[in-house]
Amino acid sequence: MPATKTRSPSRRPDLPAVDVLILHGKSLSFVSYLLDLFKSIGIKAAKVMDLPSGRMAQEQKVSYYLKSCAIPLVVVTFDEDDPQSNRARPNVYDEMARCRNLRPADTLVLQEKRESTLVELASNVDGHLVVIQFQQDKLHLMIPRLLNEIRSRGLPLSSQTSEGTMRAGSTLNRFLDLMDSIWDNQFDVAWSKIDRRDYETERNFAETLDQFFQVYHSVFDVLVRKRARGDDLQTVCSTAHDRAVECAIRAWEYVAQAKLRTIDPLIGSRDRSKTALRCRELHTRASHELWLANGSTNRDEKLRLLPAVVDTADECLRILGK
Repeated sequence: MPATKTRSPSRRPDLPAVDVLILHGKSLSFVSYLLDLFKSIGIKAAKVMDLPSGRMAQEQKVSYYLKSCAIPLVVVTFDEDDPQSNRARPNVYDEMARCRNLRPADTLVLQEKRESTLVELASNVDGHLVVIQFQQDKLHLMIPRLLNEIRSRGLPLSSQTSEGTMRAGSTLNRFLDLMDSIWDNQFDVAWSKIDRRDYETERNFAETLDQFFQVYHSVFDVLVRKRARGDDLQTVCSTAHDRAVECAIRAWEYVAQAKLRTIDPLIGSRDRSKTALRCRELHTRASHELWLANGSTNRDEKLRLLPAVVDTADECLRILGK
């Protein structure tokens, strides 16, 4: 069910409607970034402390906005007052417990990670709330998933946003759809073709994937910090999409080259058996397809030829029993 349909029908008319209610500890700079991001695409986000009380006590106020918002977003960061601990501030755990009891299907949790350490979550959160991990110095890895989760809940742009913001939100939605397509049809498929023992290719692929996610960040940066709108934002998104396609091509190149490196020493030139002849034929075809891909300047052709190289090489490896 879309998040917008979960708002309480008893919302008080004198209090504002909130799309995303941000519940947090003391991570104010990160929360401010999220507020700016949501504002830039016309999503009404707010912290509890910034909302009017409507003559309610603090506990009632938190419960009221938690029930009436579209999406509760709990930001779980390390407790700044206890740097040796892996826990968040106590109020964050209380807010997560409320969300689990009142809005489990709609709540999103952002869980901070420092190097290899994750801030602790309550044991009853796992499997009950959607959790997205993030690092504050690598937000480009987290923001796409956060926005996609919000979009999947049917959250619309606010009807009260300006025309420029409405258009910016529409432009961003189209960009995210294109990026999702690259992820699903290129990176996800290419990753499944890598031999899990081929650590060099996995490393190269991971570096390219990181560059792909940085493309998202380039768009968010001009949208949030530079307030790009209209044709300027469209140009940024088009350029970013081109860079993302180049990343996908590079990822396929790593996989295709790795496949041929695997086959090369397995092809015996003196073996005249039917199996050997078939494998040499496939090896020749894959090598030719890679040569064509490397020489092409057409991105669509590259994205057609490189997966074909991998499929042809995989057929050869299956015949060889590898």
